[in-house]
Amino acid sequence: MENNSKRFSWTELLLGIIYVIVAFIAFNNPIAILLSIVYVFGMTMIFGGIIALIARNSLKERFGFALTGSLILAILRIFFGILILFNVEIGFITIPILFALWFITESITVIVLTRGIKPFSTALYWIALIIAIFSLIIGLYLLFTPVATLAILPFLVGMYFLTNGFELIVAAFV
Repeated sequence: MENNSKRFSWTELLLGIIYVIVAFIAFNNPIAILLSIVYVFGMTMIFGGIIALIARNSLKERFGFALTGSLILAILRIFFGILILFNVEIGFITIPILFALWFITESITVIVLTRGIKPFSTALYWIALIIAIFSLIIGLYLLFTPVATLAILPFLVGMYFLTNGFELIVAAFV
């Protein structure tokens, strides 16, 4: 049974729009994007970590639970974001592995959190779950092929940010 209660989330909408913008940058400048990915990734991790801290507080109110893992993930996002911004060489060398770990942790978090979406929208639940599983598969591939990851990173970045950006935009209105 679908629950028709509506809410609007500015944080999900803004983060979704930022993700979509980053996706179009990655698709339009595949060569130049490799270095700028380090900066964009660092800033996105910091901003995403801050948003996750804010969102974690509303999880208990909206869904009746708040995961300790989401707090740890938010803190790690902020820490690694700052590390990447202030040491670009480390960021460039480790970006394939960090990206893979980010895909994996984000995907697992979304898979766990989808149970809170199901009472509101079964369709959105399945869309979110399928996207999260797809992102998890990509994350595992990235983890085990870091050299290939650098070659296809701009496209993967674009696809990840585009799919998750649209998911966040849709979720902002549910």
